Amino acid sequence: MIRQVAFGIVLAAGLSACTDGQFNQEEAPAPDPNAAAAPAEPLPTPTAPGAQPLPDGATTRAEVVNAPHIYMAIQPDGSGPISVVFAIDQSRDNTPRNDPAIRITPLDGKCNPQQMSSFNFNAAERARPTYGPEEAAGGITARDLPNFMAIAVTSEMMRTGLVVEPPESQPQNVCTRKLWERLIVNQSISTTGQG
Repeated sequence: MIRQVAFGIVLAAGLSACTDGQFNQEEAPAPDPNAAAAPAEPLPTPTAPGAQPLPDGATTRAEVVNAPHIYMAIQPDGSGPISVVFAIDQSRDNTPRNDPAIRITPLDGKCNPQQMSSFNFNAAERARPTYGPEEAAGGITARDLPNFMAIAVTSEMMRTGLVVEPPESQPQNVCTRKLWERLIVNQSISTTGQG
């Protein structure tokens, strides 16, 4: 089981591992020969309920206290693609601008991840992390994080009027999910000593 005690530290270190530009929106897991063919992977909807605690037990107090503070910013470009920026506030003091960040800018089927030494989140974006102890206490664990962050991106794009319907956010949604899946895999490998 992935432990959240070291979650934030390893994810921050993993940001640099995801800037190779190689993960793209069209990647798909190996097909399941027993599964029926589907036209496309459905997007999580912004109205989906929060994840339930894992069956093997409730989130521990240590996992809640040590949950990373993950901040998100949406960067619309009037004439180009919409970018999404993520940072983990290591100090957990609402200062994500002091920490490394990663920007994804979906374009032409690629996510185009870019590592940044820092990003200046505005006051509204710094007011509360997109993911933190409150979400961990609600049962959203590392396993749930890729879908949770993808839903958060779609929800924020709809809230700010950048898109009207969830499918319009598909490039950002899919790239967000792939980014966090990769970070979780990197974190899992580093905590189990495999790789």
